[in-house]
This record gives sequence, structure tokens and C-alpha cells, in this order.
Amino acid sequence: DATLQSILENAEVLFAETGLTGTRLESIAQAVGITRASVLHYFSGKQDIYDHIQSDFHQKIQSRFEEQLTNSLPARERIL
Repeated sequence: DATLQSILENAEVLFAETGLTGTRLESIAQAVGITRASVLHYFSGKQDIYDHIQSDFHQKIQSRFEEQLTNSLPARERIL
């Protein structure tokens, strides 16, 4: 869903700029161009959005790590 992705992308930027406590649901909604209620349609709150972003990040890192482990190149070449 494009709205879901937009919420996550914009929230990630806002969290990076102002932190979890400094970011308001209204700011996320405004950045996406939707209402606060619409954000709450997708997530239970700001912590839920933050947790989702963190989970996605960890999953991407794990996938890249596993990809490197299965790569047939010698370790030195995988790093470089």
C-alpha cells in the first residue's frame, strides 16, 4: 500500500530529525498529506510506527548479512 509506505518513509525522516519523543503523529500525517486519523488506521500510534521501522531495518541488515555468508567469494573479497 502506497500510503503505508509513505507513512513509514516520512516517519523515518522525522524520527531521524527530531527523535521519537520530538515527533508527533500530526507531523507524520502532515508530511504524508493525510489526517492523523488516517495514520491511526494503519498504526496504533507513534511507537508502533517506530517499531515497524526498526524491524524493517533489522530485517534488511540480516538479509544482507545472510547474503554475504552464502556468497562464494573469499571473505576478504566480500568485504572489499
